Amino acid sequence: MFCVKVITAQNDYIPQRYIYLWDVTYSMCGYIGTDERGKMIIDQEKDIFDEVVDLLKKQINSKIDPNTIIVVCPFRGKEGLLETFTGNATKEGISLISMAIDDFAKKIKLEKKLTNTDVISAIRQAKANYIRPDADNFLVILTDGIQNERLSDGKPTTMKDLCKEIEAWEDLDENNIFAYLYYYMLTVNATDDKLKETLEETKNVSGVLPGEAFKPSFILQPAKKVVANIKDDKKISLAFKINERTPLPDDIEISVSAEGEAEKILDIDDEIFTIYNNQIEIPLKFYYSYEDLKDKLPEISTVTLEIELVDKDRSDAIVRLAADSFKLELINKPEKTLTITLKR
Repeated sequence: MFCVKVITAQNDYIPQRYIYLWDVTYSMCGYIGTDERGKMIIDQEKDIFDEVVDLLKKQINSKIDPNTIIVVCPFRGKEGLLETFTGNATKEGISLISMAIDDFAKKIKLEKKLTNTDVISAIRQAKANYIRPDADNFLVILTDGIQNERLSDGKPTTMKDLCKEIEAWEDLDENNIFAYLYYYMLTVNATDDKLKETLEETKNVSGVLPGEAFKPSFILQPAKKVVANIKDDKKISLAFKINERTPLPDDIEISVSAEGEAEKILDIDDEIFTIYNNQIEIPLKFYYSYEDLKDKLPEISTVTLEIELVDKDRSDAIVRLAADSFKLELINKPEKTLTITLKR
């Protein structure tokens, strides 16, 4: 008698798309108003334009997967998205995008054009034109202000309208499109209590506060599914895709809990694991013995494990988790036997 172990070949590579919405309203250059003669008042201490350009190029240059698609969209006021700079994260592609950003930045500084801030329209245009179902999408918004532009219907917009737009981001997940939104509040003027609460509570959305914005940034994207055989596998490895050149800090911890049906069979509740070599090792502690478990489970079953960053507010880096759960597929296939009879 011999046992046959089923090995499943997996080819689940999905490219990433990073879409950067770059606020180029003139307040980024330190504009705070006009004097009694109508002359622009520029506060040099509030001029973050060059710093944001450097941040944008640094984030683009950090990508190590050449299949990653970079899309940069400067936006302002009623004009919406002004240009689109697109390319792959190859040495040549990144160089061309960086040069395009520099040229556009010079143009904005020369124009000195005064406009309001319209984050809502920028998000809508990005969703309609650049979010793709065949990729893992990351939308990064870099802004120094709050929503204050009228939309196309002429109605004034408020922070409440922006929060509703952000909450609608969850609809992409319901349509089986992976898309994560990172909202960089570059200055105190871009912050709002209701906005921060919405960014915290909305699925697949995260906020970055002014004090964090210029730190090294890491997005940890966990594998969507892990497969384990209930007889042979005593632990599972959850890998994280980290598309950054800078090494990940070595003390990042992930909390793992069984949820729903998984709670009935797995004894995993807020257990903490440290990321090593871009993955964590999770022991599979079942409530039942293998003999009992194989009678309870079908040949293939899928349960959900929730994950969460431990102490995600760090002084040395911005670290965000791009999903709050993953699927564990449990294989419970009977042993196959072959009987050979030898005749004398």
